[in-house]
Amino acid sequence: MVLLHGVGSSHRYLIPLQYELASASVVHSFDLPGFGGTAKPTRPLSIAEYGRLIGRALDRLAELESRDAPRSIDVPDARHKRASPVGEGVTPVEPSGAACAVVVAHSMGTQFAVELARHRPELVSGLVLMGPVSDPRRASLARSGFELLRDTLAEPVQVKRVQGGDFLRCGLAWFVAESRVMLAYPLLERMADLGCPVLVLRGKHDPIARADWCGRVAASARAGSARSASAVVEVEGQRHVVHLTAPGRVAGAIRAFVADLLPGETLPESDEADGRDGRDWRDEHDQQDEHDERAT
Repeated sequence: MVLLHGVGSSHRYLIPLQYELASASVVHSFDLPGFGGTAKPTRPLSIAEYGRLIGRALDRLAELESRDAPRSIDVPDARHKRASPVGEGVTPVEPSGAACAVVVAHSMGTQFAVELARHRPELVSGLVLMGPVSDPRRASLARSGFELLRDTLAEPVQVKRVQGGDFLRCGLAWFVAESRVMLAYPLLERMADLGCPVLVLRGKHDPIARADWCGRVAASARAGSARSASAVVEVEGQRHVVHLTAPGRVAGAIRAFVADLLPGETLPESDEADGRDGRDWRDEHDQQDEHDERAT
């Protein structure tokens, strides 16, 4: 399974969901160029370029799957984090399926995931699009910035902490440059080219990925593939960063999607509705903060 972050973010806000899903599957997560403290390219990258980069990273991971791998693996131009059922950075006996993965993406990351599935369909067995963007009816920089601020102010402290740190690492200039790329991407048109199953998921009170927009995204997926998801899953009481505030419930929806649409692939239920698989993911954030402070 592969997790992809959105604009201004990193693997850090995906850690709780990664731990939930790693109870039964190897889960890969990336900090893409310009985000999470990685080096910034000399110019803004297009969505297609990010998609190709992720494809190359998955090719590299597939080559390494048969070997014992360290916790962090060098992949082209990106920072990588891996978790598995038998511990972080430890390759299980059975193949992990990095060569053909369920790709779980959030916000702008949903666009990267769609491009990956369009151009490298052999790498993608299904897509989970959490809080997909951007609704062309609301796709101005000022409006999207206002809606992001509105959402952030209403999110729990843990979201503000993680997202605030990642925004500082990203920087305003890169955030704005890639936001312009995000807002120009014709998601609905690109969705019609997909041939894999798609699940659309949102927090019930998400002011960015609104219910009517997510319904249009799901309908576009159905038009492109008879195997696509038939409905939008809403997580009650949650907002845009639903995978961080309700990782157990999001993981449960992903398990149901895998069981219904990808026969033969199953993920067991978590012990807790929004548990952390017995680990405190906040420790991971603290360790990353300390590492970044030493690096600067």
